[in-house]
Amino acid sequence: LYLYSGNNYRILNNFNKAQIDYTLASNIAPSRFIPKYHLLNLYKENGKVKQAKILAKAIADYPVKVPSDQVDEIKLYARQVLKSYSESE
Repeated sequence: LYLYSGNNYRILNNFNKAQIDYTLASNIAPSRFIPKYHLLNLYKENGKVKQAKILAKAIADYPVKVPSDQVDEIKLYARQVLKSYSESE
């Protein structure tokens, strides 16, 4: 529910409310990668480099409970985000 609400706020360009909802979704189900992925994209879109780097590292290092292609893609994306930020520094 919070993930969908966050998506709606993101569409409406309400960064603060989207961030709150994505964070709540992530806290409710910490082993899920999708809310973290959406939050990472939100940080990137809004130039929140520090938060994006912290979250990307957390995603890349987070242990996988249920392996899937989707989780692999999210973890790869997080590593790519980290790499892109380290190259731009």
